[in-house]
Amino acid sequence: ADTWLTGGDLRGSAYKNNISLDQVAAKTLKQHTRYPYLSLSCDGGTGFKSRVSTISFNDAGKPIPSENRLRQVFERYFSPSGGSTSGERRKSLQQKQKLVDLILADSKQLQKRLGAQDKHKIDEYLSSLNSMEEQIQRNEQWLDIPMKEFSIAGIQLDADAGIDPQAYIRSMYDLIVLGFQTDMTRVISYMVSREDGMGFGDNFPQLALGIKKGHHQITHDKTTGHWEDWGRYDQWLAQQFSYFVKRMDETQDEHGSLLDNTLILYGSGTSNTHNARNYPLILAGGNNLGVEHGSYHRFDEKEPMSNLFVSMLNAIDIPTNKFADSTGALSAIFKPT
Repeated sequence: ADTWLTGGDLRGSAYKNNISLDQVAAKTLKQHTRYPYLSLSCDGGTGFKSRVSTISFNDAGKPIPSENRLRQVFERYFSPSGGSTSGERRKSLQQKQKLVDLILADSKQLQKRLGAQDKHKIDEYLSSLNSMEEQIQRNEQWLDIPMKEFSIAGIQLDADAGIDPQAYIRSMYDLIVLGFQTDMTRVISYMVSREDGMGFGDNFPQLALGIKKGHHQITHDKTTGHWEDWGRYDQWLAQQFSYFVKRMDETQDEHGSLLDNTLILYGSGTSNTHNARNYPLILAGGNNLGVEHGSYHRFDEKEPMSNLFVSMLNAIDIPTNKFADSTGALSAIFKPT
């Protein structure tokens, strides 16, 4: 998952990743929205090399922490006022700004007395503070602009991934739909489950279907019934994605169906054992963005997935010639312009 949206090459001891596709899009699209992006997952946080719990990476190729608590996500992004007045919120934002300014000043003083390795660490810390400062300023700009009306009927904000994974996944998908419907952001990444035998997702087969094996074990198992278990679980995952696509199709804004105006990339970070090639992917939506639907393509293994990213960015009016290891655009799945 480290490289699924980055096209990075993590072979070797050094962690030299690239910026992820969603973050490239967010840089341009953030000018229109309250928040530049949402990074969501089942487990939250970042995880660690080759075992990440996020698919979003910043300019320096560092993992961006994902959020996984449904109610917390809702209250942070869809109910930012917390019942307080604009004046109270403005005062709170100003206090946060002062705090960030003080920390930045102290950090820059400290930086002068550090060695090279420690300076690198504090540079990362300062970068995070700068992002926080930018969001505080953004929040102040949007303070008096009301959010579009919405309903949370049917969203189970207290769904627990460790008890009812279907309710949890669908509620997360509902929040994603809400994010696009209110135009709170135009860029969202969501890791439905880690693929490494760790985290909540490994128990989904048993919790959802009664299969007495973990997700990771099923993928490596060669005993009798292996493919039946794998097929049932794959079908279950597809049903959750189908729920999301249907919700996007049924939800309208002033531009029409959300599905027709959104590119939705769905897939897996491995195809066979640990091979990072021949990924199974679905590109859904985007009917108004030039996607040519109704076909199945089997590309040569020499075709980098990054070519798809180039085409996706161009489709949303972010002119792009190169992304990671791309060799051009993937024109086969987009209508001629």
